Amino acid sequence: GSHAVLDASHMAVACSGTATTECAAFNVPFVLIYTVSPLSYFIGRRIIKIPYIGMTNVICKKFAVQEFIQSDMKIEKVLPECKKLIEDESYRQAMLENFKTVQKSIGEGGAADKAAKALNMYF
Repeated sequence: GSHAVLDASHMAVACSGTATTECAAFNVPFVLIYTVSPLSYFIGRRIIKIPYIGMTNVICKKFAVQEFIQSDMKIEKVLPECKKLIEDESYRQAMLENFKTVQKSIGEGGAADKAAKALNMYF
């Protein structure tokens, strides 16, 4: 049912993972949120050397969408970003323009393989 929901959505709040790539594929501007245990985050940040967590940002090789990770995932930070995505048309359009990179990258099929290749450049 996620595709039907995305088809009807103006914006989304998505957890890092497949949902972020789906939002980009369906042209739904979104805010990325993510938390894990402090120990997992500490270890992960020492192993993974890329600045992004979201696949959309990894594929675009820049912060195409805002990421609110760990202690930054607070309503007082996330809510203004949501409001900006709803109200600021030029901001929305810039994000949608970045999504074209994601859509081109994932193409019609084999998205998992293409995402893995995008990540390989960082390891």
